[in-house]
Amino acid sequence: MSVRPSSRQLGVLLVLGFASGLPATVLGDPLKLSLQAAGVEPATLVRLAAVVSLVMGLKVLWAPLVDGVTLPLGRRRGWMLLMQLGLLVAIAALGQIAAVGPLLWAAVVLIAVLSATQDVAVNAFTCEACDDRWRPLGAGLSVWGYRAAILVAGTGGLLVAQHWGWPLAFAVLALAMVPCALASVLASEPPAPAPATWRDTIVAPLRALWLGHGPRLLLIAVFILLFRLPDQIGNSLAAPFLKSQGYDLAALALWRNGLGLAGTAVGVLAGGFMAVRLGHVPTLVVAGVLAALSNGAYLLMAAGYLPGIPGLATLTLVETACGGMAGAAFVAYLMSFCTAGLAGTQYALLTSIMALGGSLIAPFGRLPASSWGYEGFFLASVVAAVPGLMLVPWLTRRVTAETAGSDSAPGPAGRPDSRG
Repeated sequence: MSVRPSSRQLGVLLVLGFASGLPATVLGDPLKLSLQAAGVEPATLVRLAAVVSLVMGLKVLWAPLVDGVTLPLGRRRGWMLLMQLGLLVAIAALGQIAAVGPLLWAAVVLIAVLSATQDVAVNAFTCEACDDRWRPLGAGLSVWGYRAAILVAGTGGLLVAQHWGWPLAFAVLALAMVPCALASVLASEPPAPAPATWRDTIVAPLRALWLGHGPRLLLIAVFILLFRLPDQIGNSLAAPFLKSQGYDLAALALWRNGLGLAGTAVGVLAGGFMAVRLGHVPTLVVAGVLAALSNGAYLLMAAGYLPGIPGLATLTLVETACGGMAGAAFVAYLMSFCTAGLAGTQYALLTSIMALGGSLIAPFGRLPASSWGYEGFFLASVVAAVPGLMLVPWLTRRVTAETAGSDSAPGPAGRPDSRG
């Protein structure tokens, strides 16, 4: 019987989405804009984004530790709280590093490791706090909370930096982890069973995925690797590009981040509705095409067709609505593969594959400084959607054939896997 999560638990999921989005945002626009102000070249900023993606991709190596070790506050809550306290200190320290060098790279990697580990616990908590029926709602709340973090960290951080400098901005962003830690303390630990042995912790999650999907899992992995590549490329230089177009930090804070939350809300609701009506794979196709095409708005701005604040507002609404739709659909799709009790390692594996796709973006960083310019960079981000989308028809045919051949074959949640 499906049980609706309590209002308190749903509120916790929203705040935990915020907790996941905050450090990712800190390593996004605020860090890149602060380094751009220090004279760092675009190619270095893209390499930085690639390194962060690589670290996120490696989290599957220590995800079994998060699944297998129960801390005093609980298996999920304890890890979330520990990482959140670590992030508070690390983000504050990042603002005190004045020069680009080994110390800065070490701080970035540390924040990425803490953030990735927190994500393992938060995503497992979300998977286990909602049953299969309510999981899209939990995923939508997580995405909305994530975007709220972009609003708070992006808008607040940039406005503080505009008036009082980047060191104070990073200190304020660090303090935003305090309510996240409070949510971890107040949350109810999901009643999912812990693995009995370390072998169960490492082997059982992979075995469950293989038994549920067989060789098709390899195709799914390639699709996951490629699906978000257009966003990963475009986002790596979005804020520096907008700054180069003459927008100051206040304009980016109020329009790019403030208006972006409204666009994301529309996209998340649309993505959730489509997933219920059409299923995961068809929704991913529509959302993936729209998310890739939304990068074309940057291309239009680079070519001079979206000038001024109206252009920035148009670009923001298009990008965030399409990105919110793709993000919500993709999170729900990944969570559909996870089994209660094993969700930390399983979801970490799936999102690690996606993050490793982000480590492929470094070569694109040379385009803005070449004859292609930013127009070539954003055009490449749109074209990057083609390989992943080309896999969908074959993936859909395989899903249809397998479902028709065996209606009783259990999916990851113990029901027929009829929607991919």
